[in-house]
Amino acid sequence: MRILSKRRWLAGWSALSLLAASSVPVHAATGKDGMQKLDALFAEDMDFVVNQGGPYQNAEEIRRGADTLFWSITHPYCPHCPIAPSLSEQQEGERLQRLLNDAREGVPEAQHELGVRYFLGQGLAYDASEGVAWIQKAADNGDIRATLSLAEMYDSGFGVAVDKQKAAALFQLLMQQPGNRSVTERLGEMYEFGLGVPVDYQQAMGLYQQAAAHAASTFSYFSQSAQFKIGRLYAQGKGVQQDYQMAAAWFLKSTEPGIGDGGMLPPSQCALAVMYATGLGVTFDVRERDYWLQRPGTLNMKICQQLEQEQETKQ
Repeated sequence: MRILSKRRWLAGWSALSLLAASSVPVHAATGKDGMQKLDALFAEDMDFVVNQGGPYQNAEEIRRGADTLFWSITHPYCPHCPIAPSLSEQQEGERLQRLLNDAREGVPEAQHELGVRYFLGQGLAYDASEGVAWIQKAADNGDIRATLSLAEMYDSGFGVAVDKQKAAALFQLLMQQPGNRSVTERLGEMYEFGLGVPVDYQQAMGLYQQAAAHAASTFSYFSQSAQFKIGRLYAQGKGVQQDYQMAAAWFLKSTEPGIGDGGMLPPSQCALAVMYATGLGVTFDVRERDYWLQRPGTLNMKICQQLEQEQETKQ
């Protein structure tokens, strides 16, 4: 596999940006094939975009959903914090009792943690109704993490009936808090696809741009993912003039080394493989097509599995 230097990445970004002002000839047949493949790629994750991992229909799905939804709470990122010693069964019981007392006395953080524990079955029997009730109390008392949990629960139908309007309203409330890029990006998706709010591509673009703006300084996966979604809007002409050259530029931008998951974003990688394979928005280039197909995760995308099979058949 070829390794691209930082200089080449920057040069590639600049070159692709300049292409927006020029014309890249595309053969009608391959261009149409590229458009169809990109549309198929964008459709691949629509179930998750709409349902956010739901519906949760059995105990295993509920357990997996709880682990995902409350991951940042049960696994807080603190590389410089000392490792907490394991607690004995008696100490765990005493800690749980203090948590119950604090929650009943109205401490929002304790109420949120108690609700999470009911969902995870940590020290308490699993009880979805108790979990929802305590998380709702914590959110009502101003706990930001509880508000986020509640928004994601309504968004995916975890422990409550799906209510995209409530989810969108809570995400909008969270937008008033600094640093919520995951919320910004998700709200952008809701405007792009009309989930709980009217379709508004301009709003979606603005929200994606807000999330993407933090990429250089925060190395955030959410910034990286938002850049892909800006490219998607350009590729589909949603709220902007359709522009495959600008789409390619944003897909490339989202795969820069050092961002998010080390520059690896399979949907963007697959989009670039398709575009180089068909000359859509970029100059047809077999080596670039193969490079992007070989990037880790690209072949997890069904349309790129198909693209690779097509290339093998032609050989």
